[in-house]
Amino acid sequence: MRHRVWHLRGGIHPPEKKSLSLSLPLRTASLPEQLIVPLQQHIGAPVSPCVAVGERVLKGQLIASSDKATSALVHAPSSGTINEIGMHPVIHPSLIEQPCIHIDCDGKDEWIDHSGVDNYAALDTQTLLSRIREAGIIGMGGAGFPSSIKLNARHNQIETLIINGAECEPYITADDILMQERAVEIIEGIKVIGHILQPKEILIGIEDNKLLAVAALERASAETTIDIVKIPTKYPSGGEKQLIKILTGKEVPTGGLPLQVGVIVHNIGTVYSIYKAIIQGKPCISRITTLTGEAMNNRGNVKALIGTPVRHLLKEGGVQESQLFRIVAGGPMMGFTLPSADLPISKTTNCLIAATRSEMPPPPPEQTCIRCGQCADICPVTLLPQQLYFFSKAQEFDKAEQHNIFDCIECGACSYVCPSHIPLVQYYRYAKGTIKQLRVKEEKAEASRQRFENRQARLEQEAVEKEAKRKARAKAAAEKAAQKTSAEPSPQSAQQSEDELARLKTAAASTAKLSIEAKKALSQAEKKEENSDKLEQLRQKVALFQANSDKAKEALKAARQKPPANTPPSSKVGEPKEDKAILELREKAASTQDALKQAKKALLAAKTSHTNDLEAIEIQVNQAKKEAGAIKAQLREALIAQKEIPLQQDTPAQPTSDTVPSSTEASDKVTAALARNERRKAQKALDLALAENKSEHKIATLRKAIDDAGSESQ
Repeated sequence: MRHRVWHLRGGIHPPEKKSLSLSLPLRTASLPEQLIVPLQQHIGAPVSPCVAVGERVLKGQLIASSDKATSALVHAPSSGTINEIGMHPVIHPSLIEQPCIHIDCDGKDEWIDHSGVDNYAALDTQTLLSRIREAGIIGMGGAGFPSSIKLNARHNQIETLIINGAECEPYITADDILMQERAVEIIEGIKVIGHILQPKEILIGIEDNKLLAVAALERASAETTIDIVKIPTKYPSGGEKQLIKILTGKEVPTGGLPLQVGVIVHNIGTVYSIYKAIIQGKPCISRITTLTGEAMNNRGNVKALIGTPVRHLLKEGGVQESQLFRIVAGGPMMGFTLPSADLPISKTTNCLIAATRSEMPPPPPEQTCIRCGQCADICPVTLLPQQLYFFSKAQEFDKAEQHNIFDCIECGACSYVCPSHIPLVQYYRYAKGTIKQLRVKEEKAEASRQRFENRQARLEQEAVEKEAKRKARAKAAAEKAAQKTSAEPSPQSAQQSEDELARLKTAAASTAKLSIEAKKALSQAEKKEENSDKLEQLRQKVALFQANSDKAKEALKAARQKPPANTPPSSKVGEPKEDKAILELREKAASTQDALKQAKKALLAAKTSHTNDLEAIEIQVNQAKKEAGAIKAQLREALIAQKEIPLQQDTPAQPTSDTVPSSTEASDKVTAALARNERRKAQKALDLALAENKSEHKIATLRKAIDDAGSESQ
């Protein structure tokens, strides 16, 4: 029963020129001296080298791998030594560089140990998919998507398995020759795929201009349920979505996949590679490539190793350098011109055209669109190429997306019929690439925004949690303080007493300082012989400040004698209690020491400045010494008398006054240090006077000041 064929809208009939490469049978290309194996031959996650420079590899050995499911493993096409691992130009429309592994072939072509499966039906689906992935098989006729991902469909999801043998592009005959000479192997590969997917029907779509291929496949599939369907020869009937439309009448939705309509499509070359991987255990290390073009003498189809330089294959095809105008990778409709013959072929390189100038002349200059509408009439996807051209040229990419620019398969039919010679496909490729870049930027910006918002939310949550913890700690502390307050007497009165004592100390110190400064000002005014009114004002200030100082000292003395509230008279356990007389003596000793220090400072200043009241100041110093000595003696006797009083029996022994210095002894040390400092100053003044030849009277006065300071420091 003949299978129904649906009509394909649009399409063109360019010159086929397939007979150029079908005159000779399939042959194997010679082994090049060096193979340059690209690592990114597929759409998906990249792979990384698993070999090192200088390492010897065998044919079929894994040289680049990845843990990502969407990656395609890479194997050594022949035995040899790794010469280099680095960036190298590859066959690509953008003429980019990709990571490549350079292998210096040793000529032995020595295989790694490998074995196939005799009964693949006994293996489960995942095992077969794993073997296909390990073989590095990708779509050999299209974009190069990993086949193991494409075959990993849910059970009963696939209604139709289509094998694409249309090969509608002019010049290319790689699939045609493969179907003619490897029909049995292709049918076995289709059976393996059918075992994995369990489709309801299997169709092989072949254009009706490939009669020998149709006959060979019909003979090989005679005892199977596989249908060989001949379709009208029209370009681009070999497109995936176009072939689905022709064979099933189903249309893949915009932006969708064939899987959504229950269909999977595989290329003839992919099927043959799956056969070799499962039945023979060989990875994908070679492919059938068409060598054609009028600049070649030995045209035909060759089995070439992946990574073979284009120059080597051109030499294999007998290229005539004098007639060669351009080298095209792929067909004349969807292919592109290569800038160099030193690029390596990949798993998707199905054709190399060595064209003469007359065969593929330079494109004529682009002219203005005349709005003829021919491009819209022949578009197989029913797009509006004219509008897409305007939007792409004006960079109105949002409108181009609204007109479904990503449904364009870039077949080149619109450019072929354009009377203005506008390279429409180049404009569409530019728009698609720019839109993809903008999408990537938007995705990055959205990811950054999400990260920022998540961070802000996290910080706010942490702040809330921190505030809650702080409140909990404050509540616990308040409860603990309340419990402590209820269990112990309040220290508020003691704290108030301490604060009052500190305030009185500050007041006493500040008033004493003001009194001293007023006395200095009065002394300086008397030296300068100021007028009597000013001197009288200064004397009144001195009297006022002195009175304030005395009051502050009395208040501080009274506060010190008063015991703190709610505290014992002695803060240390076992410390002897001093009576009121000893406390008064300590205060007097401290005040007399302060008076003595001030008198000594005034004496030293008078000696250095040669004032007339030197004798009066000396009398004040001597009197201050006597008062200080008398108070010290009284304090010492009082302390000795208190020491003889027996302590309480439960009081531990305390250090005696011989080992613990009293406040009076500390004051003596300070006085001695000040005297030594005054002596050093007087010595410096004497040295300066001797150097400047001052008067004998001044030098004698300085020496006497040094002697007095020395006696005080002892």
